Amino acid sequence: ALPMLAVLLLAAPLCGLVITPRGWCPTPARRSVAPPRCSQGGLDAELSAKEQRVRQLREELAKLQREEAELEEWDDADDELDMNDVFDDLDESDLAELGLKPSDAPATGPSQMSPPLAAVVASPSQSRQCELPPGSIVCVAGCQTPVGRALLQSLAAYVPDRGWTLRALVGASERPPDLAGVKPMPASPAELGEALEGASALVILSEGVVGKGGVCTAEVGQLLAALPPAGLRRLVYVSVHGAERTSQLPYSLQNAFGGKLDRAREAEGEVRLRAVGRIPAVSVVRLGGVKETGGAEVCELAPGDALQGEVSASAVAGLLVQTLTRQETVNATFSAGPTLAVAGGWDDELIKLVGPEIYRRRLGSGLTSGEPLVNWVRTWARERGAIGLTSKVQVQDVPGGAMLRFVKGAAAFDTDFDRVESKDQKWAAASVVDGGRAQTDGAIKIVAETTPYSRVRVVRSEMEDGAQPKEMSEAALLQKLQRDLDKLETERTGKGM
Repeated sequence: ALPMLAVLLLAAPLCGLVITPRGWCPTPARRSVAPPRCSQGGLDAELSAKEQRVRQLREELAKLQREEAELEEWDDADDELDMNDVFDDLDESDLAELGLKPSDAPATGPSQMSPPLAAVVASPSQSRQCELPPGSIVCVAGCQTPVGRALLQSLAAYVPDRGWTLRALVGASERPPDLAGVKPMPASPAELGEALEGASALVILSEGVVGKGGVCTAEVGQLLAALPPAGLRRLVYVSVHGAERTSQLPYSLQNAFGGKLDRAREAEGEVRLRAVGRIPAVSVVRLGGVKETGGAEVCELAPGDALQGEVSASAVAGLLVQTLTRQETVNATFSAGPTLAVAGGWDDELIKLVGPEIYRRRLGSGLTSGEPLVNWVRTWARERGAIGLTSKVQVQDVPGGAMLRFVKGAAAFDTDFDRVESKDQKWAAASVVDGGRAQTDGAIKIVAETTPYSRVRVVRSEMEDGAQPKEMSEAALLQKLQRDLDKLETERTGKGM
């Protein structure tokens, strides 16, 4: 019986039977699972959904770019601080502390509290307000220093032709200068008002840069508070290198103990604030140090806080005479540094302050021709310069080169990611729109010059009305220009243009 049972158990599955508590039952049929079938309609639906999502993302990106452009316009508007708001926030005691009155509030105009890097081309009437006519009184504070003495000597030789009167503000413990044509005036707090009465120009030599005998930061406020209520045309403040570079070596170390550079920056701000609505021309000159002897008679200049090194006292004196008399220095903040050779003299250095200039390259013998190089600059501006910037630009030919104007509120990014632009399309996108200029927000001018030597210069332009520098676009443009000029000069050295 047992062998028979074993045979039945082995044969049952082959016969489609299975043993259960209820007896022999047929084996359950296995369900076959068919593989999923992809219909053409399903693929089309899936692709359609993806295309719709891509379009939706592009619309969202375009919306974000429009909002970003609007925010930039608001930021630009906020950056133009209205000095009326500043005066509204100060009561009469605060204004008195600053030597101001409520009537000093300007009717309109942006603040001068932030350092202007360059002079803006003034109208003829504004230029006349900044001029020092015959009969002007020029006062020098901090004259018992090497720079002060050199400046007095330079001015003493200069003023007879101008018909100026020269006053030296002297402290109680200081020895009056013995110079023909220089009138010493006591500079104690009680006598400052009389010393500055009728002054047309004031030069303040800060102790931080010219040394002992200069005006310390605590005395700057006293000097400015004693200024006459009207009549002062020019105010020149001599400050120190590093006022805006306190996060960089070696200036961070100089500022670490006592905050010397912080105080210098605060004094510069106080000078600008007190000048609002009262003085048409304010200039801040930054020096790294002064050598009593030696050095060139002309020093290198740069907008803002960009140079380092000592300058001879005679060169500083010559620079301050230029600062008192030149339109390029009006409402400009700039640095002076040593130089081995200045080909164009003061004229070529002061031109850096107009715009201001942000790049200058002296060209080699292979790139000395005039008109061919100008044509190269114009072509480069359209085919290379205007492409790949973070701001959209319009390009226009100008005498000597090309102008790239930044279009206000227009981003340079294309929302059509799949489109490939041809060379002609890129040219057209960068060119001036037919029918007139769009609303612009500053510009960059690239010019090729042959005098005083063959060179290419890049300057900011049309920066009026609160236009903000486009630093990212400028950096990208200058990097490309430097690289392409290197390549061009390598190719054409010895071949001519």
